[in-house]
Amino acid sequence: MSLVLPLDSQEPAVLPRLLRRLPQVQTQVLLAFNALLERRHKLDGPSFQAQLTALVQSGVRDQKDLRDWLRANSPRSEIHCAKAFSEAKRQAELWLEEGRWVASLLGRLPPNERAVPCPRVLFGKGKFDVTRKWAALFNSRKPKLVSPHAEWLQTLRTLLELLPFQGLGLASSLGTITYDLVSVEAERKGARLLLLVPRLLEAVGRIRDDSSVVLGSAPDMTLSCLTGAADCPKATRMVCRDRLLALISDLHCPLEVRPGGNLWHILERQPEKSARLRLHLKPEEADSLTVTNWDTASSLLKRRPGIAQRNPASARKASAESSTLRHVHQPLNVDAITWGDYLYHYTRSCPGPWPGQSYRGYLESLLDGDPCAEHTALATLERILAEGRIRAGSNTVRGNQGVVSWTSRPPQELYAIRHWNASLIRWTFEPYGLAVKRSVLRQMGASPVIYVGSAVYGKLSRQNRFRFQLHEPPRRSWKHEREWRLPKDVELSGLAPDDAFAFLPTLGEARQLAEGAAAVLPLVALR
Repeated sequence: MSLVLPLDSQEPAVLPRLLRRLPQVQTQVLLAFNALLERRHKLDGPSFQAQLTALVQSGVRDQKDLRDWLRANSPRSEIHCAKAFSEAKRQAELWLEEGRWVASLLGRLPPNERAVPCPRVLFGKGKFDVTRKWAALFNSRKPKLVSPHAEWLQTLRTLLELLPFQGLGLASSLGTITYDLVSVEAERKGARLLLLVPRLLEAVGRIRDDSSVVLGSAPDMTLSCLTGAADCPKATRMVCRDRLLALISDLHCPLEVRPGGNLWHILERQPEKSARLRLHLKPEEADSLTVTNWDTASSLLKRRPGIAQRNPASARKASAESSTLRHVHQPLNVDAITWGDYLYHYTRSCPGPWPGQSYRGYLESLLDGDPCAEHTALATLERILAEGRIRAGSNTVRGNQGVVSWTSRPPQELYAIRHWNASLIRWTFEPYGLAVKRSVLRQMGASPVIYVGSAVYGKLSRQNRFRFQLHEPPRRSWKHEREWRLPKDVELSGLAPDDAFAFLPTLGEARQLAEGAAAVLPLVALR
């Protein structure tokens, strides 16, 4: 697909019209002031920005001016001592050597609910490019379980192929699945990346706060309105992040924007400050959800200049789905099974990375459209069959002994043990998994768990501690699950066809499973 964006080459880029990079002397004063503030308790964002703005407007030019200004504005502060000033000056010099800079926003931003213009000062690192134009991709919050076939993800892949070839850089952030995907793909493609991060003067390479995976290289430019001296509630940071990205980018690319949400209002109000070009990719075949999204995009499009293109990813998906299925083995007859002879290992959906998979690797699998990136309970079962192994884990047991959990409850009794786990956003059990004869598992070393109080754990022999399950009714009681545990991996290739089978709800899913992975076990469709 060839796409030429009608961006006026004579029109200057947005960013240099919004930001004025401060001279080095003034930058050093602001960095030293920030270092002094970090010695105290954190300020809220608006208060922090108000103090920075007052300092910029005061005309302070050097350390002596800063000390005089502080005496006048914070006469009782402990940051006036000579030692504090000396340390702040050294810290500011270090930040300057690392390439940090400070810029003030030109013009007036709409005040927030506390009537403080926020932000008016941004901290930056990297080259302040006055010619580059930036495109930002916007997406409403998504469920944790992401399908690689989702329409918004196909559109994102298409845009990330097209935009860098138009000479555009990618403006993004970190901490949500969409921004993380854009940032990682910009690095993989060698595209220019402008990164808006929560706090610039702290580590900025982390993909997410709970991940040790880092970007392999620094972005071309990094911006932030906060430092270690200030913080805002997470919800406020998310709204301000989207608002700033909309402000500093030349091209807006909405993916799926929920009508009436925060992001919707941000994009709707942007023309009141300064109009931005919008790009929408219309799906070839829209289902009920994408029709709503396209109608949403169309109504936004009516309010400002924009262009619309067909999404070639939709056509590729339709073509792929029309291919003929390979031969599928006939599943076992569900009525011929003696269900009481087996123990059952139920698979679950796995939002985010697989166990042992890095977050970066998970993002790349989504960007590459890897079918195995769909981490549903069915995909988990497919992964186990493809590997030929059920891997032991220790996340849900006391101690570090890895186990494979089983239950004597067959799928027909699933209703008795499963419930919705709101914190994990999934069912505790789903009707997908593997069944192995109880006698076979006993020979491997499987045993029923021991439901006892916490004090009993230390009294158990070391070889039996893997069987411990806390039982303190009524708050902590899982006896109804009738759990068994095996303290090692299960090699499926060592099982005879008569000893085990995989089960799943429907014949269609059985066919899908047999198509996607070499089924090392017979398949049982429950319905």
